[in-house]
Amino acid sequence: MSDKFAFSQSKNKNLNEHITKELDKLLELHTNEKNVFNAIAYRKAINVIKNFKEKITNYDQIKNLKFIGSSISKRVYIIY
Repeated sequence: MSDKFAFSQSKNKNLNEHITKELDKLLELHTNEKNVFNAIAYRKAINVIKNFKEKITNYDQIKNLKFIGSSISKRVYIIY
């Protein structure tokens, strides 16, 4: 593979893809409903979870993360 396009590849594997896929569905729902503030919140939370360096296995790992409020953390808890 050429290094020419290495910048376009993610350096970190998304260890929480099962969570971010479900949150993406909720993001799409809020976007379609033109619920701008919730859509922004989900977009930020998805980005934080995608870049989280560990697989999320319990609530304590996410409850104090930046951009993840109580509503989204409860949904993440239900998903994992």
